[in-house]
Amino acid sequence: MIGDVNLFLPDGLQGQGECEIMIASKEDRRKGYAVEALSLFLSYLTTTLPLDSSNLIARIGSSNKPSIRLFQKLGFGLIKHVKVFDEVEMNFGKEDDGSILSDLGLESDGREQIDWKSISLDGRIWKYD
Repeated sequence: MIGDVNLFLPDGLQGQGECEIMIASKEDRRKGYAVEALSLFLSYLTTTLPLDSSNLIARIGSSNKPSIRLFQKLGFGLIKHVKVFDEVEMNFGKEDDGSILSDLGLESDGREQIDWKSISLDGRIWKYD
């Protein structure tokens, strides 16, 4: 196992869904596993459950710049900096708040976003009975 991907639904499918990913070993990071896993996971959540993509959020430690960039590439925007927990909140489909980017010493990620909504799940996932 390389890591895990999780979704928390405290208010059910009609509320926000908090996504998170963990790649355990440093040797396995920065190899594209997180992008691949999250792309499939997000596609599954929004096509199979279905969960409204605008309700997808991520909470990330504000010093974890690689994870912040990962979620930016997947279409999540920085919407809140929760200083008491030293974390940022990101929401799918929202624009980055420029003042948060500035506070954290980040720049808007100019790279092309990954269109995970168009990824086919055929033959890539299966369900256990």
